[in-house]
Amino acid sequence: MNTRVDKVLTEDGRAAGVAAAYADPTTGRRCAVTGSAPRVVVAAGSFESPAILLRSGIGGPQVGRNLL
Repeated sequence: MNTRVDKVLTEDGRAAGVAAAYADPTTGRRCAVTGSAPRVVVAAGSFESPAILLRSGIGGPQVGRNLL
């Protein structure tokens, strides 16, 4: 809830993890977080999923094209 994914990390042309930023809800302090996984699923809704893919350089010009 207090974490924003900045980009999907890739390795050898495949998704390998994410780079994110966490904000502590009490203090507001932020820190960088990196996670790796054998499978990465982008499930951030119809507006944020294309935004994450574009920030990551994944998907090409068709990402989010028919949203509006």
